[in-house]
This record gives sequence, structure tokens and C-alpha cells, in this order.
Amino acid sequence: MEDTRHLQRYARDASHQAIKQQLARGVPVVYVKNGNIVEVSADKQEKLIKTATPKRAFNLRDYLCQGSD
Repeated sequence: MEDTRHLQRYARDASHQAIKQQLARGVPVVYVKNGNIVEVSADKQEKLIKTATPKRAFNLRDYLCQGSD
């Protein structure tokens, strides 16, 4: 469980760093924020692309253990 937390933190930190680098280079980034797909330009202006469609949460344990009853 602790390894999963570390991996999640590393992934979050890497994502944030990549976003900062792209914006510093003048390249806009697109990601999901508060249920919306948004584009953020280098000058940090946010533009709504569209409202994201909510999806059912993916459960890795259920997926990997299906049919093992």
C-alpha cells in the first residue's frame, strides 16, 4: 500500500513538472479539471474545451481478479 502512495506521488509530481515545462516553452496543455476538459495557454489563460463525461471508476483489483472465484 505504501508503494502505491509513493507511485501516485511520483506520478503527480512528474505531471505537474511536465505541465510547468510545457507552459514555460509556450506550449499550451490540455487536461481534465473539475470535470471539464480545459486548455491552459502559456500566459495561464484557461479555456473550456468541453465538459467531460463522467465514467465509472476503474477498479484494478476487480479487473485483475475477475473469474478467479
